[in-house]
Amino acid sequence: MKNGWSIKDVKREAFRALKNNFVACFAVCFVMVFIAGQYGGSTQFIASYDMQNVTNLRVSAADKRQVVETMKREGLTPEQADDMFNIGDIAAVKNWEQTYDEYGENSLNAKELTFFHSGNESSNWAIIDNTVSLVSGKDRPITAFVSDKTRRYEQNVSDAFDMVTKEYSPHFQVLNAILAFFSDMTAWDIFVTIGTSLFSILAAVFVSDTLILGERRFFLENRIYRRTNIGRMGFAIKELCLKPLKTLVLMHIYRGLWFFTVVGGFYKTYEYYMIPYILAENPNIETKKAFALSKEMMRGNKWHTFLLNASFLLIEVPVIVGSAAMGFLIFGRDAVIVNALIVYTGLGVARIGFLNAYKTASDAELYIRLRRNVIAEGCEFSEELCDRWLDPEILDEGVEYDTPAGTLTPAEMLLLESYPGAAGFNKEYIGVSGKKMKIRHDYHRSYRFTSVAIVFFSFACIGWLWEVAIHVIEDGELINRGSLHGPWLPIYGVGGTAAVLFLKKWRDKPALSFMIVVICSGIFEYLTSWYFDKYKGLQYWNYHGYFMNINGRICLEGLVVFGFAGLACIYILAPVIDDIAAHIPQRVKNVVAAVLIVLLAVDVIYSFNVPNKGKGITDYCSQVVSVEQFR
Repeated sequence: MKNGWSIKDVKREAFRALKNNFVACFAVCFVMVFIAGQYGGSTQFIASYDMQNVTNLRVSAADKRQVVETMKREGLTPEQADDMFNIGDIAAVKNWEQTYDEYGENSLNAKELTFFHSGNESSNWAIIDNTVSLVSGKDRPITAFVSDKTRRYEQNVSDAFDMVTKEYSPHFQVLNAILAFFSDMTAWDIFVTIGTSLFSILAAVFVSDTLILGERRFFLENRIYRRTNIGRMGFAIKELCLKPLKTLVLMHIYRGLWFFTVVGGFYKTYEYYMIPYILAENPNIETKKAFALSKEMMRGNKWHTFLLNASFLLIEVPVIVGSAAMGFLIFGRDAVIVNALIVYTGLGVARIGFLNAYKTASDAELYIRLRRNVIAEGCEFSEELCDRWLDPEILDEGVEYDTPAGTLTPAEMLLLESYPGAAGFNKEYIGVSGKKMKIRHDYHRSYRFTSVAIVFFSFACIGWLWEVAIHVIEDGELINRGSLHGPWLPIYGVGGTAAVLFLKKWRDKPALSFMIVVICSGIFEYLTSWYFDKYKGLQYWNYHGYFMNINGRICLEGLVVFGFAGLACIYILAPVIDDIAAHIPQRVKNVVAAVLIVLLAVDVIYSFNVPNKGKGITDYCSQVVSVEQFR
C-alpha cells in the first residue's frame, strides 16, 4: 500500500486534536510514563544527569566532600576510606572521588537516586553484559570495552541503552531469569531474581499492555470528540479484555526474537506498528488478522513513519539549545553538572509536558489515514475495522445512523464532545450500555462508608506492594516497608482517599485538583516525616540531595508523582474499585470492612510502641563517622 499522506498534514491534525483537549491528553501520557513505564526517555532524561555520581542515599553531600578531601589529604585508597568512615560501599567511594576530580567539590551536591533509574544488575545493559560474559567466559567484556578511559562513559552508554530499550524490559527480564541458573548466586538470590523477572513480565502484560490499549483508544476517540474523558483509557480493565493481551504478548515475543537479527527487529517494529491501534478499535479481532492488517497498513509506509517519528527529534533541538544557553548565562561554562541538569530537566519536561502526547496523537491520526486506505481498497480483513464512529468523516453524508446516543448523521456526530457508542463488539465500552448512555465509571459519584473503607485499604495495600516491589527489584531483598507491621501503608490510603472525598467539588477541574493534591500531600508528608524523626528518632524516607527538597522530608519529584497519583485515584482507581465492590453482597462488605479496621487499629497501637524498623526501612541516616574522631 503506497502512502498517500504527508508528515505535515498528520502533525497538523494531531496538534489540533491535542489542543482541543490538552489536559486530558497530558494526564493520559503522564499515567503511561509513571505507571505503564512508556516513553522511557522522559524520566531518564530528567534523572540521568547524576546517575554516575552517588549510590548511597544515607550519606550527605557534606560528608561525601569530607570523605574525599580526607582521602586526598591523607593519601587513602577508596577501600581504606570506606573502612575508616564506616560507609560500607567501596564502589560509591570510588565514584565520589572520580566525580570530585572531574567536576569539583560542588558536584557532590547532585541528586543521588531517582525513582526510575535502572542502572543496577537487573538493568537491560547489565543483563546483556552478563549474557556476553557467560558466552565468552570473560568478565563483563562490553563494560570493559566502553569504560577503557573512565567509568563515566560506561554509565552514559548504559543509561542511553536502558532508555532506548525500556519498552522491551520484560524481554530482558526473561533473559535475566535464565542467567540466574548459570550464575554462582545462592538459592535465595536465584529465587528472588526469577520472582522479580516474573513480576516484571506479569506487570508488563496486565498493567502496561492494558494501559497501552486504553491510551490508544483514548487518542483515537480524542481526534474527533474534543472532550474525551481520561477514563476512556480504562475500557480494557473494565471489560477484562484478555484476548487483545494475548495478541500484544505475541507481538512482543516476535519482535524480541527478531531483534536478535538487529535489522529485523527494527523492521518488525514498524510492521507491527498499528497492532495496538487495531486492538484498541476491535479488541475481539483474531491475532492473525491483527498481524495481517498491520502488515498491510504499513506496506510502503514504514520509512515514512520512521521519518514522522524522527521529526519529533527536531523539536527537541531548540529545547536543548535553549536550556544549555540558559545554563551558561546563569551559572557559567564551568558549572558542568548544573548545566547538564538544566538541559536534561528541560528535555524531560518538554517530553512529559507536550511531546509524548503530540507523538501519540500523530500516531492516532496516521492510523486513521491508513485505516481509510485499507477500507477503500477492500483489503483482506478490513471488515474487522468496524467501529464506524471513530471516523464519521468517511460515512455517507446525510444518512442517519443509529447510535446509543440516538439517530445521528455524520455531521451531527462531528459536533459531539464525547464518543457516541461502540459497534461490532460483544461487549460495550465504558459509558455505553445497550441503547442507553450510562456512565459506569462516573467519578462524580458519592461513596458509602463501606466503599470508603475498601477504597482506603486498597490504596494502602497498593502503596505497600509498590514499595516492596521496588526494593525487591532494585535491591533483591523482600522488605516490609512502612512504620506498621501489616501489609499496608496508611499514608497512601489517607492521601488517596482524602483526594477522592474532599475534592469532589473540583472533580471537573483536574488542574486545580492536581495543585491541591500536591500542596496537601506535601504538608502531610512533611509533618509525618517530622513526627517520626522528632518523637521516634526514625527516618522512613530521606530526600536529601533530591532536586528542590525541603530538609530531606519532601521533594518536587515526589510531590509531582503524588499529584498525578491523586488524579488517578479520583478518576480511575476509586471508581473501578467501587464498581468491583458493588458485586459483593453488602453484608460481606460490612464484615470485611469491620475486620480490616480492627486489624489496622491493633497494628497502629502495637506499632506505636514497637515501630517497624531496620534495614531498608529506617536506615536512611548518615552512617559516616566524623573525621574529627581520628584527630
